[in-house]
Amino acid sequence: MARVPVADVRGVRVCYVTTSLQVGGAERVLYDLATRLDRRRFQPSVIALQPMGPIGEALQLAEVPVEALGVRSPGQAWRLARLARLLRHARPHLVHTHLFHANVLGRMAARIAGVPRVVSSVHIIERERAWHPWLEAVTSPLVDVEVCVGASVREFMAEAGVPEGKLAVIENGVDLAGVDRAAATPRDEVPVPEGVPFLLTVARLHAQKGLDVLLEAAALLRRRPFRWVVAGEGKEHDALASRSRRLGVDDVVRLAGFRGDAVGLMKSCDLFVLPSRWEGLPIVLLEAMAAGRPVVATRVGGNTDLVVDGETGILVPPDDPAALAAAIERLLADPALAARIAARGQAMVRERYSVERMVGAHEELYDSLRNPRMAELT
Repeated sequence: MARVPVADVRGVRVCYVTTSLQVGGAERVLYDLATRLDRRRFQPSVIALQPMGPIGEALQLAEVPVEALGVRSPGQAWRLARLARLLRHARPHLVHTHLFHANVLGRMAARIAGVPRVVSSVHIIERERAWHPWLEAVTSPLVDVEVCVGASVREFMAEAGVPEGKLAVIENGVDLAGVDRAAATPRDEVPVPEGVPFLLTVARLHAQKGLDVLLEAAALLRRRPFRWVVAGEGKEHDALASRSRRLGVDDVVRLAGFRGDAVGLMKSCDLFVLPSRWEGLPIVLLEAMAAGRPVVATRVGGNTDLVVDGETGILVPPDDPAALAAAIERLLADPALAARIAARGQAMVRERYSVERMVGAHEELYDSLRNPRMAELT
């Protein structure tokens, strides 16, 4: 693959460095930024530590230069030298890193390469590996600004030791026009029988997402008919499938794998459920609310930034199957309440969480970081 070229037109050269180009919330934010920046003022390019993925291919179709280093193990830190060489060749005015490994290696490589400004984005409240936020805090002197995707993430990073003066909040945004354009997936294609409640979860099959709790809740709901579709891929698939069989819910819970029509499924479902153990500011929750679906989510991280309990959704404690099942039962039994919650959530997301607002806030941040040295390199 051709290496990231030096931009031959005027404008601020922004190089996004990311761990992954697979399908995920952080990767979608990067895609929206790289493809929606004002090309009269900014020239984006992307470098990924890991191999090429669907987001990288989509970026290439959008004529954004992409380089994938092919790192398959976090231990391959020697790739830092190659990353620094690529950055030195591309001569960006600003490097913006996304996801933990890219945040740490990217800021180091950028400083080695003499990049004038470095921004990192924190997309999640990391509860599984406590050393992740610690290392981000230790290396924060290498960063000009740490962008947090929500107020809860900012609070978490401040507690981890990142100086508060370096923390900025730019909340995630959703493509509202894209949500509006998406056609509802016909229920007979899901399939969901006519008149049977359709529950939906879109998530990686990972311990973070609490899908084992989802299965326990499904077992508690067996006294009523329903279908629950879990759209997503991940390393927990076999364990979840086995657990589903043991609980006797494999006939009503379907592990559907990756679905390119996730928003279409949201438009068809009766209720969107996100039982995560930790989160940042989940885009799937924004999309479901923008699509006008009532939501049930756990009281963790950015879920609480989005969901006002009883107003724009229902919040339940994490790791509590009984509470999750009760919240689902409450909304299924009260269509008027579900409709009110859905309408309020949709109005809130459409007012505050557009992708245009998110991109514009990043452009303002990049402009604020400009300095004479940037101008000399243009």
